[in-house]
Amino acid sequence: MAIKKNGKIAILNHARNILYIGNVCVELNSFKVDKSFSLRLRESDIHAVRFSSFAGTIVATGQKDVYIYTENRELQRTIENPTGCGYIASVAINHITKHTLLKINLSPYCSLLSFSETGESRNSVYLGSSEWIQRAGLKSHPKSPVALVGKTRAVLLQL
Repeated sequence: MAIKKNGKIAILNHARNILYIGNVCVELNSFKVDKSFSLRLRESDIHAVRFSSFAGTIVATGQKDVYIYTENRELQRTIENPTGCGYIASVAINHITKHTLLKINLSPYCSLLSFSETGESRNSVYLGSSEWIQRAGLKSHPKSPVALVGKTRAVLLQL
């Protein structure tokens, strides 16, 4: 599930790969569906859905691929894990550079991949194998760079 500050919600039905987009109705303690659509995916194990601050962009993350949709049901692009190994543990969009960052876990090692707005591979950084890096996740903010955030520390990423 993903929630925007304006009350918009995206809920993923994992069994059917259907994404529901709607608004919170606080008075009735309910969810009103505005749109729903079937995600056209190569894999069926989507484990995260989030909104981006870009105009109506939704990011669906699987273990091997990231799918970027518009709220109008159009698939903008697919970003594949080019290593073919490990799995995508975390995704964030750098709102300043418009790059998509993927944290790849290949036990016990982790790496960070950066992709341009068009999906081209830009950078690849080996992060290491320490416990905090393995458990850390990528976080983004519309006016700041992406950070790798763990329980006890965080690192700003300038990719």
